[in-house]
Amino acid sequence: MNKVVYNFKTLHGQEEKNMAGTPFPKYKEASKNGKNFWQWSNDNNTYTELAAPAYVNCGDGLGFFFLGECPALDNGCAGAQYHNSPR
Repeated sequence: MNKVVYNFKTLHGQEEKNMAGTPFPKYKEASKNGKNFWQWSNDNNTYTELAAPAYVNCGDGLGFFFLGECPALDNGCAGAQYHNSPR
């Protein structure tokens, strides 16, 4: 069985079309203050870290360890700098 246990933050496209010319919908939740983002990414920077090891076998399941942001990282700030919020 495959399950997604964590999603990471990424810098979304700042143009409607990606490098291949494929158009994507606007990312309305992240677009604000005159800066628009679209629902694609070619972002190779890291905004999230898994612990090492990332999981342990608990006998009847798996336990996962990762860092999250509290308060949640504002994706609307993406693009200003690589490290633009405290962790």
